[in-house]
Parts: sequence; structure tokens; C-alpha cells
Amino acid sequence: MGVSEKGFQVSGEQGSPVDWTAPLAAGEGKPEVRSGELFKSRMQDILDAMEDANYNPSEILKLIALEQAAVVNQMSSQKTEFSIGGQGKRLDTKMKALTELRKTVQEAEELSKKDILNIDGPKFEFVFNLLCEWMAESVISNGLTPEQANNIMKTFRDKVTTGEIQMRKDVEKLDSNR
Repeated sequence: MGVSEKGFQVSGEQGSPVDWTAPLAAGEGKPEVRSGELFKSRMQDILDAMEDANYNPSEILKLIALEQAAVVNQMSSQKTEFSIGGQGKRLDTKMKALTELRKTVQEAEELSKKDILNIDGPKFEFVFNLLCEWMAESVISNGLTPEQANNIMKTFRDKVTTGEIQMRKDVEKLDSNR
């Protein structure tokens, strides 16, 4: 490329000037709009994944991101001026709904990772009683008499009773440190 006498940048052998202020020809400068497999709607896949309790939330987030990309693709294929009640409004509403859905999935994923221990709940009581039974059986299987095992379990019960308040405080501290 060279520069002509008039200061225009010239291209190739033809030497024709390039006018940078001229309007673009139809289709020039517009982002490429993709169609096909990548930009098909994934809404049914998203709904199916959300109904499946074993589905990984990060995969759901990926599907939502792909759906958002499809919406952006549709938006870029529209005229620059979206009509208030037309396709642009519908796509904008869909994008907002997908954004809210993404936030909901992220919050659910965070909650699923939270360590919840309900000391007063029936599951905890069941597990605690089972552990106590196993401990008593272990003591007996190691040669102690049932009376000795019972004494050990009473001592353990007393320790649990006196240490419960402190245990609850310590568990609460663990939650606040996260």
C-alpha cells in the first residue's frame, strides 16, 4: 500500500483511493450472524437438566450461557433499532429471564455446597444413636462385660450432656468462619 498525491491510502496495483468517510456498502461492518447447531435453542435441555437432581449445576450454567449466546446472535441479526413492541423487546425479555435463571442456579449450587448440620434433627439423632450402639458393641467385643460397657456409655452420656452447649457454640463458629 502506498499514499497518493492527495494523501489517500491506495491499495494494490490499481492505485484507487480509499475514502474512509464514505458509508459502508450493504452488509459491510455488520457482525457475522451465525446460524445452525451452535445457536439452536437450548431451553428444553435446560429444563430437563434442572429437573434431573443428578445433573451438575455447572453444566446447566453452560447450557444457559449457550442460550444467552443464541439470543445475542438473534439480536445482532435484527436491525439496530429494535421496535418497542417487536422482536427486540421479546429477545431483551428472554435475556433478562435467562440472567435471572443463571443467578438462581448459581445460588442453588452454593447452597448445595453449604455444610448444614441440624443437631436437633431426626437424622442426626439416628446417626448419633447408631454410633453409640456401635461403641457399646465395640467395648463388649473387646472383652469388657456388658456392665462395664454400660458404665462407659453412662460416662459418655454425661460428657455429651455437659459438653453440648460448648459443642453447639463450636459448631456455630465453624459456620461463621466459612
